[in-house]
Amino acid sequence: MIKNRNRRKQKDCPNCGTQLPVEANFCQNCGQENHHQRVTLGTLLKDLVHENFTWDAKAIRSIVPLIIKPGLLTLEFMNGKRANYNRPLRLYLFVSFVYFVVSGFVGDQTDSDVEVEAVENADEFIKVNFAEGESDSIELATIHQDSSGWKGNEFLKTNFPEATASIETREGLLRFQEALLNSLPMFFFAIIPAFGFWMFLLFYRRGSYYVDSFVFSLHGQTAIFIGVLIVIIVQMIFPREIFSFIMFFLLFYYFAVAAKRVYKVSLFGSIIRLVAVLILHGITTVCVLLLYLVYLLITFV
Repeated sequence: MIKNRNRRKQKDCPNCGTQLPVEANFCQNCGQENHHQRVTLGTLLKDLVHENFTWDAKAIRSIVPLIIKPGLLTLEFMNGKRANYNRPLRLYLFVSFVYFVVSGFVGDQTDSDVEVEAVENADEFIKVNFAEGESDSIELATIHQDSSGWKGNEFLKTNFPEATASIETREGLLRFQEALLNSLPMFFFAIIPAFGFWMFLLFYRRGSYYVDSFVFSLHGQTAIFIGVLIVIIVQMIFPREIFSFIMFFLLFYYFAVAAKRVYKVSLFGSIIRLVAVLILHGITTVCVLLLYLVYLLITFV
C-alpha cells in the first residue's frame, strides 16, 4: 500500500521514461522539463527568439575572444569546452541579426540622400534645358538609369521575357532589388557549408572532421559581420573608403591566424592554403549566386 502510494507521487519523464517526483522541475537523467503542455505558435516563436537573439553574459564571453583570439572558440568547441560560450550557430544568428538591422538602417539613410541628390540634379538639368529651349532632353532626365542594364539584353529577353519586361519598369526593378536584399541573410548562411568544405579539404589533417571546419566557418563569418559593422560605424564618423581596405587585410590576417591555430600549420602554410580556399569559395559563391538569380528570374513576375 505504501509502495503504491509513493508511486502515485511519481511520474515518468516524457523524454526518457525515468521515474521522477511530481514536484521535480527537470529530469536528472536527460534534463527534460518535468511537465507536458501543448506548445502554441507564440511560445515556439518566443523560444526561437530567446534561444538565438537574446543578449546574455555568454555573448560577451564569446565575442571578446572571437575578436582578439582568432580560432580560440573553434578550438574550445572541438575540445568540448562549450559551457562558457554561446553555441556557434546561436552566436552567428545573433551577430548576423544585428548586422542586417544596422546595415539596413544605414542603407536606407544612404539611399534617401542619393535619391534627394538625384532629384535635385534632375531639377537643375530640366531648368537648364528649359532655358536653352531643349525640351526633348527633359525626357532623358526622367529615365530610371538603374534599369538600363536590362534593356537591350537579348539573352535575358529571350530566356526570361516576363521578368525582363517587369524589371525594365521602375516599380519592377525596385521589387527585384528588394527580393535580392531580402534573400541575403539566407544566401550568406547557405554558402557557409561550402566554405567549411573547402577548409576541410585543403586543411585536412588526420583525425579532423568536417563539423570542425563547419564550426570554424560559422565563427569566421561571425567575425566578418563584426568587422563590417565596425567599418560601417567608423565610416559614419569618418567617411573614408580606406577603412574598408584596411578591414579586408585585417580579416584576411585574422583567418590566417585562426587557421594556423585550429589546424596546427605554419603561418605561411595557412596563408597559402587560405588563398586557395578563397579562390575556390569565390567560384562556388558566384555559381550559387547565378543559380539563385536564374531561379529568381524564373519565378519573378
